[in-house]
Amino acid sequence: MRFKLSMQLRGDGLHSLPSNHQYEFFSWINKTLHFGNLSMISLLKEKGYLDPQHQFSYFSFSPLNVRDSSIQDDRMFIGDSRVSMVLSLIPDPAFETIIPELFKGIEARVGDKKSKLEFLIDEVELLEGQLFNESITLRCNTPLVLTDTFKPQRIQFLSPEDKGYEKVFFKNLMAKYALMMKFFPGNGNVAFPDLSELRFELSSPVKSRVVKVKTETPTPLSLKGYIFDFSLKAPETLIKTGYSLGFGDSCNLGFGFCEVKE
Repeated sequence: MRFKLSMQLRGDGLHSLPSNHQYEFFSWINKTLHFGNLSMISLLKEKGYLDPQHQFSYFSFSPLNVRDSSIQDDRMFIGDSRVSMVLSLIPDPAFETIIPELFKGIEARVGDKKSKLEFLIDEVELLEGQLFNESITLRCNTPLVLTDTFKPQRIQFLSPEDKGYEKVFFKNLMAKYALMMKFFPGNGNVAFPDLSELRFELSSPVKSRVVKVKTETPTPLSLKGYIFDFSLKAPETLIKTGYSLGFGDSCNLGFGFCEVKE
């Protein structure tokens, strides 16, 4: 389930924020989802969406949609007065009314100590649901981060060109689907094929990107992801799971957000 958040920027002239701003937007979205209003707080508790650390992580988000921008050193400069982004969540019909109520009219400041983007969200649009086939081509709009959590003693960021990537990719995706079915048991009952029957095919050159998060904390992290196009052959429900929650790891930090390639 996806929502387009349209933002009116405050102030005149050029606007700036860190060029590496994924974590800053995660922090703002995360805070809004957890503390925005009583309806959202009640829903997260009633549906059991909070993990043992009382966190809700079943979401991802797109990059900022900006028409006029430039990068100088570690800053992104925006010449537009309006920008937008897409928020994608676990597909619960209850969000259709709660998310617009939660985000519309919010005034926010997102950035670091050096510069912040100030904006008002004046429109929240529920995007039309995407139709899926069992064969589809997708494009990474944000870096897709993937590690083999089944081998924690050898943690490394995997490239789609690495041997064994396909197997880890589908294990990650099926684990997400299993979580989804915990919340929506009536929509499941899918007999998944053996991993050997699923197909992941790289369909573009691969670009690596290192994204730094928590840069203003005592424990900064660098996560390495990859931008690429890929084709999948898998049950529709698996593809829909990745489309809603993101593909790969750390999706609530804005990684693994993909669009269907026309």
